[in-house]
Parts: sequence; C-alpha cells; structure tokens
Amino acid sequence: IKDYIMQLMFDLPPEISQKCDLAKMKAAYELIEPITRHFNFNIIKETRGGLSSFPPNLNMAKGHLADSTKTQLYMSPDIIHVVSYSEAHHEAKAEDIIESCEIVKQVIKNFNRYEQFDPFSDAKLIARKEEIKLGAMYNIFHFVLLGGYEGEINHENFFDYAISSE
Repeated sequence: IKDYIMQLMFDLPPEISQKCDLAKMKAAYELIEPITRHFNFNIIKETRGGLSSFPPNLNMAKGHLADSTKTQLYMSPDIIHVVSYSEAHHEAKAEDIIESCEIVKQVIKNFNRYEQFDPFSDAKLIARKEEIKLGAMYNIFHFVLLGGYEGEINHENFFDYAISSE
C-alpha cells in the first residue's frame, strides 16, 4: 500500500464542539503521519460531515453544512466529501447535491480569501489532542504487547514515544 485515504468524519458525536472535533482529527492524523517519513507512504486526507449531526430543518442544515465545512478546512483536506444538507430530511436529489456543492465551494472560496486563525495553537485543543493520542497509543501498545511485541518501545520508555515534541 502506497496511498491511504484517511477519512476524517466530523461532527460525531453530534454534540461535539469544533475544538474537540479538531483535536480528535489532528490526534488521529499525528498518530499515523510518522509512517510517511519512514516508508514510501502517502496519506490522502478526506473530510466529511457526520450525517447524524445534520438537523432535519433544511435551512438549518445548509448552515450546518457550511459551518462543518469551514471546520474541516483547518485539516487541509485533499478531498472534501460533500454530504448533502438534505439527507437528514430526505434522500438527496440531483438539485440537493448541486446546491450542497455550491455551498461548499463558497465556503472554500471564503476560507482561502480571508486570513484564518490557527486553531491548533490553542492550549486547550493541544491538551485534548495529546490526551487522545496518549490514550490511543497506550491501548495500542498494550494490545501489541499481548501479541508478543518485543521492540525498542517498552513500559519504561513508553512516554518518550507517546508525548509529542511540540
């Protein structure tokens, strides 16, 4: 495998804050990104909104689509999977899909036109991201130990690998 499409599904659970959503996505990306430095491996980031977070009110759903897309853009996606605003109300028809794509295109245009702040410099987001990564790495490490792993990472130096240098 040389190319991996990493789908980052935002807005799940529907009550998640944008800051926590970005922390979760950045943590997931940072956990797999190091393999691109050690192997001939490419990560293609695909973002999308979680369908269950879309409100059934069509006008509110359009706003949600725009807001979710803007948050997704902070992850610098290679692919944006457009979830039609109508899908919580009815199955998307061609005109719903076209309108959803036009909304997303305008959000991208505005995002690229105006200077954006860096949400990844926020101390709370960084702390949550590191907490997520540590929990994931802890679980993965113990899983591989159960499988008989005997490599350079051990209980004594685990935190040297688990904590970012940022």
